[in-house]
Amino acid sequence: PRRGAGAPRGGGGDGHSANTEPEVSFLMYGSSMYRPFMELLFARLSPSLFEHSLKMVATFLHTTTLAGAVSEVGVMTAAVVWAGPEAGVARLMVPVALKVLAE
Repeated sequence: PRRGAGAPRGGGGDGHSANTEPEVSFLMYGSSMYRPFMELLFARLSPSLFEHSLKMVATFLHTTTLAGAVSEVGVMTAAVVWAGPEAGVARLMVPVALKVLAE
C-alpha cells in the first residue's frame, strides 16, 4: 500500500502489523487538503455539473468496492451531501442505508 510522507508505518515488511489501527492514506493524513478540496469542489459546481457529478458519484458508490479507501470515499460522499443535502441524501445516503439494512 502506498503511504504519504510522514504517514505511520506498519510493523513487518509484509504489510501486516501488530497494530490493529488501519493505515492512514496520504489523502487523509495530517494536513491533507483532500477534505476541503472535495467540499469546495462540489460546493462550487453549477447546478447542472453538480447533478452530473452526483450521478457519477452515486454510480461509483453503488457499483465499486474499495475496502482500502473507505475514509476517502466517505469524505467524498460527505462533501456531496454537504454541498447538496436534499439530492445527496436521496441519491447517496438512502440507497446505501437500504443496502446495509438488507445485509
